[in-house]
Amino acid sequence: MAVGACEPDQRSQGFDFAARFEFASLEDMRYYDDVCPAHQALKAAARGLEVNGLMTIYFKELLTGGI
Repeated sequence: MAVGACEPDQRSQGFDFAARFEFASLEDMRYYDDVCPAHQALKAAARGLEVNGLMTIYFKELLTGGI
């Protein structure tokens, strides 16, 4: 898990914070999202906050590389 403030840039699409979670498998992610007691408590607490937008994506890495 990594969390941080978004840089002020048009690519941030108005989002102020971003979080990245990495899981070993889709099943692990589904457990975290649907069953994990700590995550259920976090989601319940977040419902009480004034959040103007939320985006969640799941992707499977197909290519890695670097310079």
